[in-house]
Amino acid sequence: MAKFVMSKERPKDLQEDCIVIDAPSFMDEVIKSAKKKPQSKTMTPNYMREIIAAIADKYADDNFSALTSVNVSPFRGVPCEKDEKTHEAICKILRTSYPAMFDLYIEYYIKSRPHGTKLIYFLGDFTQTSKFFEHGIDQIKEKDIPSYLGKAPKKVIGKPAVKDSEVKDLKVKNNTKSGYNNTDGMV
Repeated sequence: MAKFVMSKERPKDLQEDCIVIDAPSFMDEVIKSAKKKPQSKTMTPNYMREIIAAIADKYADDNFSALTSVNVSPFRGVPCEKDEKTHEAICKILRTSYPAMFDLYIEYYIKSRPHGTKLIYFLGDFTQTSKFFEHGIDQIKEKDIPSYLGKAPKKVIGKPAVKDSEVKDLKVKNNTKSGYNNTDGMV
């Protein structure tokens, strides 16, 4: 069963049975729609809906509509000279009108993870982890990763009370005290 870990940064050495899910970001869709950016360099309803429709095509189901599920009118005229500013505006639109899109983003990557994935590194915020729990993926701490992945030996807690060599000595002593002086049980 897969598990996930909250991480602040991408791991340097990623095993083949591990994946990374970034914090929800729709920058790819913003970049793909950059050709349709208005010449005025300000957000228009059509441009915003174009980006949101591209996001919905990838992450949402058929119940989502870029025309009716989000309210883009408060963001009309917002400057969109750079893709980063456009991305910020789109995220604000989705946060206010359709916050479920962020959960759908995470769910998309959970469902499309490779078969046999053992560990998921999640680089987002803890408030966005509900989809992991819904899919039966438990959280582990970063310190437990090596033992979970089988890289480190499991810790032995405490010491045995008696060593194997001491056990043999005790058996021999107990046998001679009780009258047994050989192994066949005869006196």
